[in-house]
Amino acid sequence: MQMSSRANNKVSRGDPIELVIDGQTVSAFAGETIAAVLLLQDKTSCYRTRGDRPRMMFCNMGVCFECRVRVTQNADSRWVLACVTPAQANMRIDTNVDLSHWIAGTEPTIDHDVNPSTASTKGGENNDV
Repeated sequence: MQMSSRANNKVSRGDPIELVIDGQTVSAFAGETIAAVLLLQDKTSCYRTRGDRPRMMFCNMGVCFECRVRVTQNADSRWVLACVTPAQANMRIDTNVDLSHWIAGTEPTIDHDVNPSTASTKGGENNDV
């Protein structure tokens, strides 16, 4: 099932913005959540567990915490819930990052000049975060 189109009939939107998801510039509208933008880009995986399992959006209302993504903006890097965080111009969003490194305080630095999927190191354990 492909979820790559917006409803356009009688819909009022915010201003067009651009942001970067996994190194690729994408268009969105002010007021859309990061989750909406990810789904429109056919991105369903938000982060990876230390067992290298992809986690995806589940409740889409900020309760389950499965939609965590790494956002970098103005030299500030943080984990946010994609379903309740509005997309903003010039955000850099990284998906498929191993969350267990962040929890352990050993998260590697993401170099945004290279492919973000190669910047994360995989944990060797088989259990989830």
